[in-house]
Amino acid sequence: MLPSISLNPVTKEDANRISGWLSDSEVSQRWFGHYGCGDPIHRGYKPSTKMETAGSRLLTK
Repeated sequence: MLPSISLNPVTKEDANRISGWLSDSEVSQRWFGHYGCGDPIHRGYKPSTKMETAGSRLLTK
């Protein structure tokens, strides 16, 4: 029997917490990896940007 899995909506508090974690250079390096120039490989993923986006449909609360 397969386990029952439910996904919860991402809240602004979740994004804020992750943004705080990613502001630590060591955590960011392990999460994203970095190019030789120092930029994160996943440049488009910035929770802090989502926090600033008014009316974002991806975040609740």
